[in-house]
Amino acid sequence: MRRERQTSWKRWRCSARPIDYPDEPKTTFRRIDFGSHQERARCVNLAGDKPQVRSKWRAVTLDDCASPVTDKVAPATCPDLPCIGLEHIGQGTLSLVRVGTARDVSSTKTAFRLGDVLFGKLRPYLRKIVRPSFNGICSTDIWVLRPKRCVESAYLVYILASQSLIDFATAGSEGTGLPRANWSLVSRFPVWLPPMQEQRATVRILGPLDAKIELNRRMSETLADLRDALLPKLIAGEVVVDPKVPLEADA
Repeated sequence: MRRERQTSWKRWRCSARPIDYPDEPKTTFRRIDFGSHQERARCVNLAGDKPQVRSKWRAVTLDDCASPVTDKVAPATCPDLPCIGLEHIGQGTLSLVRVGTARDVSSTKTAFRLGDVLFGKLRPYLRKIVRPSFNGICSTDIWVLRPKRCVESAYLVYILASQSLIDFATAGSEGTGLPRANWSLVSRFPVWLPPMQEQRATVRILGPLDAKIELNRRMSETLADLRDALLPKLIAGEVVVDPKVPLEADA
């Protein structure tokens, strides 16, 4: 029986779907990390313990939460639309570094709208995920994922940004030099989905933290730009420093 159970566990890992044994207690847990908070995904319980998740949470897959959008657009037909490439999305920051325009590109792009979540499928381990606050177009190396009615758009971001999903997508990537995530595999990723009210409560907790992180990042970039602008002028003597004036650090 032990050998059979191990074989079935490997089969579960490949199919990303739970397996129930009719002659054994039903539920144990494999931990899934949702960014800064953790939930649990069900597999097989050998001890007979009760589930530790809320009774109203549902075991679903990513495919139940979002669907990929494949609306193709020629940039020449919408030159003023914002355009997002992989280079515009911060690595692991869940935010945009900058935004281009459709007139800057020529190849076919994918259209997205407010509420969609963008996931960089090229080298998924870079964790390039963002939820734009506008309509636009993006690179075809980015999945446009439209949340379904059961999931809050902002909550979908945290599901996609979980390290477990990133590892899952990376392990199933296709290609060696330029590995790309495979939606047919990633869509089977198991998710414990809370009711909408709890999803919104989670977003209310994590949202302000993300906003603060983004503000600090932008402030850091501004200070770095100021330093880089002053440095050559100070070295060249173009800016005269009065040694009698105390600096803020000396005050």
